[in-house]
Amino acid sequence: MLKHLSSANLRQCFKHGRLKACVYERELGALGFSSNESRVYLKLLELGTATPAQISAKTDLHRAYAYDVLSKLADKGLATSFIAFGRRVYRPVEPARIADLFEERLDSFKRVLPALVSGLAKDPGDVNVEFYRSQNLLKLALKDVMAQTKCGSEVLALTMGDEEFSALEPVLLSQYFRFLSNNRVVERIVIPAGGKALVKARLTNYRSLDKKYLGGVATWIYADRVFLILVGDPHVGILITSPTVSEAYRRQFELFWRSAKPVRRTLV
Repeated sequence: MLKHLSSANLRQCFKHGRLKACVYERELGALGFSSNESRVYLKLLELGTATPAQISAKTDLHRAYAYDVLSKLADKGLATSFIAFGRRVYRPVEPARIADLFEERLDSFKRVLPALVSGLAKDPGDVNVEFYRSQNLLKLALKDVMAQTKCGSEVLALTMGDEEFSALEPVLLSQYFRFLSNNRVVERIVIPAGGKALVKARLTNYRSLDKKYLGGVATWIYADRVFLILVGDPHVGILITSPTVSEAYRRQFELFWRSAKPVRRTLV
């Protein structure tokens, strides 16, 4: 907001009573100005130039404190000073210069940002949760599996049945199976009893379990992620990214796997 006003324009606003100083004080406060720094800077803009005594009289700040605030503004590059008739006089920098100063600081910060990020301690307890509503959540899940799963790793799933896959685009399904094969990713899936194993899923091991134990939720466990799909209209997806949570789901999956029965592959 201040960036688009010159000192002359602001002085005109003050003269005609159109400037709501409190609005600009909030704007400056958001940039790190103290309350008194905002008041003094805005008063300088109104006056053009001023001595500490004049600022003190206009802001009701003690003269010594007004001088201290003016000195801080000068140190920050937000005001300049000169001597006139034996007195120190202060002049504000153009409001646009404030934006320039912060952009320069941001550029400096960006230069050290990579080093800060690389030195950030990783908290194994960090959890990120994302929610989705769509009828195409399995498509989203498979694409995320391909994006996140590393070569030679494993994908685990508890599904609701082969009808989930029958609704997928054949091209996506072929792409997914090719991804598993090319990257030597082994997939283990537990399906409801009576369900079918896809014959094209050559690297997928199927087992079945009574449907009552699987419920209406499909679960995909891969990398450091767990993707839950709740059947509804539309379906609801919950994507959890956390090494701790994904490991807990892996242990639970093993319990289901040991209790499940092998399934023969069939053509679809």
